Amino acid sequence: IQKILTPEQYKKYQNLQQNQRIDSRLDMLVKGLELTDEQKTKIRGILERNDEMMRELMSQSSDDRNERFSAMRTMREKTDKAIEDVLTESQAKKYRDMQEQQRSRMRRPRE
Repeated sequence: IQKILTPEQYKKYQNLQQNQRIDSRLDMLVKGLELTDEQKTKIRGILERNDEMMRELMSQSSDDRNERFSAMRTMREKTDKAIEDVLTESQAKKYRDMQEQQRSRMRRPRE
């Protein structure tokens, strides 16, 4: 897609994709955790910062895949911690459960 779009169009395309990723994740959290408006605002900011950092990491041309994977894991853990800090204790427990369920689904072999 980058080859057929102008640089300005490609930047808009990336921003649209970013917003869709964040909206999708935030919607899942709103439904699963019954977030307040204040929590939604704070978590949106956390997700936006995380997405920016992940894009920056992916754009770096590191040949060491393990190093990049490790950096991504560290970023994800920091993001999870920041989100948990916004949640109530019961929401945080439910969030951890949701994360574990998602990880279990990702580990399952595809049929």
